[in-house]
Amino acid sequence: MFKIFNRPISSHITIYLPQISSLFSIWHRISGVLLISFFFFGLYSLKLSIWWLSFRLYGFAISNFIIYLIFFVCITSFFYHLLNGLRHIFWDFNLFLTNNLILVSGILITTFLLIFQVIIFKIFIY
Repeated sequence: MFKIFNRPISSHITIYLPQISSLFSIWHRISGVLLISFFFFGLYSLKLSIWWLSFRLYGFAISNFIIYLIFFVCITSFFYHLLNGLRHIFWDFNLFLTNNLILVSGILITTFLLIFQVIIFKIFIY
C-alpha cells in the first residue's frame, strides 16, 4: 500500500530565493511576448478596419479605464524591455557583471521605468 508522508515535494523550492537577474530575465521575456501580442493585435485590427470600435467605446467610462490600462501595460512593457535589453547589451560587452553592479542595474531599471511612466502619463493623459 501507499504511505503518505508529510514531506514537501521538492525541498529546494522552500530554500531557494529567486535572484534579481533571473526575475528580470523572466519579465524581459514576458514583456517581449506582450509587445509582440500588442503589435500583432494592432495589425490585425487595422486589417479588419475596426478602428471605429475605439470611437464607439470612447463614450463609456469603463472603456476609458480599459484603454488606459492597455496603454499602461504597453508602455510599461516597452520601456522595461528597452531598459533591460540595454542591460543585456552591456553584459554582452562584459560590463557591469559584478554582483553589486547587477543589483544596482536592477534598481536603476526599476527607477528609470517609474520615471518614464510618470513622464509618459503626464504627456499623453493629462
